[in-house]
Amino acid sequence: KMETKPKIESKTELKTKFKKTEKMIASRFLKIVLAVAVAVTGSLPFLLLPEIIKKLAVAGYIGLFAACFLTNATVFLPASGIAFTISASTVLNPLFSTIIGGVGTACGELISYCCGRAGKNVVEDTPFLFRIQTYVQKYGVFTVWLFAFLPLPLFDLVGVTAGAGKMPLPKYIIPCMIGKVMKMMVYVFLVQWYLKI
Repeated sequence: KMETKPKIESKTELKTKFKKTEKMIASRFLKIVLAVAVAVTGSLPFLLLPEIIKKLAVAGYIGLFAACFLTNATVFLPASGIAFTISASTVLNPLFSTIIGGVGTACGELISYCCGRAGKNVVEDTPFLFRIQTYVQKYGVFTVWLFAFLPLPLFDLVGVTAGAGKMPLPKYIIPCMIGKVMKMMVYVFLVQWYLKI
């Protein structure tokens, strides 16, 4: 049996490998920067204009939609459109308020989805996010609906992992809207029932 000697790479082959590695690192870095930029941009209105956002909630349905969108456009910051929807439902039609508030919050969640699309490598490199992504891929729309419905501040993680896993946008946004509207209905109608007592 002949022994094979390990192949020694030429300088040209090494330079090519180095350039490919360099491009891969630059690409990952740009994706991370893009994801952070999207997250910060989505959070700026809530951080810079909180009083204006609060006033929007009672400025009619368009104001409610804008307030709910802006509060849920924050990525990994604890903000919710539930309080705005409850407030608006005391002066506007409660059913329409829940629908508008739910759709507005779901549309705001598109920011975390876009962050995931831009920062796919961040999810793969983070064990906790990778585990959530596994559930999102395995259970799909049910996971999105469940986390949108539950009053947990973890939905941004679902949005990021759904985006990183390249879940089709309709499969993400439709169950997200249904879950958010259902959650708003529970809160608004509990408050309306309590106010009638």
